[in-house]
Amino acid sequence: QVFAGASDALTVIRANPDCELVACKTWEELNLKPGLLKALYKTMKFQKPAKIQEAALPLGLRDPAENGIFQAKSGQGKTCAFSLIMLMRVNEALKHTQAVCVAPTYELALQSARVCRKMGEGIGVSVLLATSDKRSCPKFKKGEKCTDQIVIGTPGKINALLKSKVIDGKKVGVFVLDEADEMVKESGHCKDTQTIKKFMPQAQALLFSASYEGNTYELSKTLCKRKDKQGKPMRFNEIRIADVKDVLIDEIAQFYIKTGGSSNEDETKMEALASIYGSLSVGQSIIFVERKATADKLQLFMEGKSLACAKLHGGVDIELREKLFTEFVEGKRSVLIATNALARGVDVPGMSLVVNYDFPVNRDGTPAFETYQHRIGRCGRFGRKGCAFTFVHSAKDQELLDETADHFGCTVTEADADDPEELVELVKKAQDQAPASAS
Repeated sequence: QVFAGASDALTVIRANPDCELVACKTWEELNLKPGLLKALYKTMKFQKPAKIQEAALPLGLRDPAENGIFQAKSGQGKTCAFSLIMLMRVNEALKHTQAVCVAPTYELALQSARVCRKMGEGIGVSVLLATSDKRSCPKFKKGEKCTDQIVIGTPGKINALLKSKVIDGKKVGVFVLDEADEMVKESGHCKDTQTIKKFMPQAQALLFSASYEGNTYELSKTLCKRKDKQGKPMRFNEIRIADVKDVLIDEIAQFYIKTGGSSNEDETKMEALASIYGSLSVGQSIIFVERKATADKLQLFMEGKSLACAKLHGGVDIELREKLFTEFVEGKRSVLIATNALARGVDVPGMSLVVNYDFPVNRDGTPAFETYQHRIGRCGRFGRKGCAFTFVHSAKDQELLDETADHFGCTVTEADADDPEELVELVKKAQDQAPASAS
């Protein structure tokens, strides 16, 4: 059964069309644990469910548990949704792992663990961050079991904990994939994800992401398929954005700047950056690059402009990554230069600007639509307005941008970095025209 869900852009397909509660407008309707209800109001300052939460939570909390594939725009409350489901499903009195969440990057796992811990403080639930960072995830002795009720981590570490039986997969009741499309795609973490799922055959599978393009939706369905006692396939819940042209956030004004005035690509791009940061009043921002070497070079340039910045990519030591990421989230650093490792899911309250220094491409040179969507989705979260600039240096870059705009049905306006006054006026006009969020 398909019906209009919490938002006109969402299509909700229920495994059980006869379920009584199909959307919740208040937290009280969910019969949450008292400690969680208090945390939502007092600690998290969430007065009512966001759009995806209205539709996803009643389905995710149903008994008996049902699997689900859930999609919503960036910054609309998916982390809170799956954290609530895990916190509701676990029994605090049992000192073993009952819920597992896997995320594709260290920063995303760190952020989700922090949210889950903050929400679960009032009910006595313990959350383990399972990554290669030994400070947060201690080495378990042979035969030792994990006593944390919830484990959130990266694929390799979660896999290792299950293989060594530190986590007993048969006792896990909830299995969450954050940024599920990245977790199931063959060029991502497909093999690890399939192995992890096999360790937890009885767990409720909940897949959350802002995008399910190409074959990632079909791959996601394979993780949600279950059979009843008669061996017949069971349906699972779905919440999906009906049209790919609805996945971008309306509050983000999109611009492109031509930087082809010189054969030295970095030189002209850096001049454009200097103009943007010298003209606009920028809170916090991320500059996305495709290569680590570019990030290293760009950091020196930005620091030369007296901008407190940091670089984050796979070549940075894990302890330093946590320190820099935390400082950025807390507003101690205003500019972050990052590869695509930070393109997904990261929520920074003061984020107002994203710059695509390099256009995101797939390995075959085609435009990486999902990466573009996730990158610009770092700003404009929860109704805040933001703007995204994309540098176009070559005819190929222009072709990539045109294909992307056509794919999403969006408008990307040309801006002139050499005219600061026009740049400011253009951004102001676009943001004034951006619709107010209802979430």
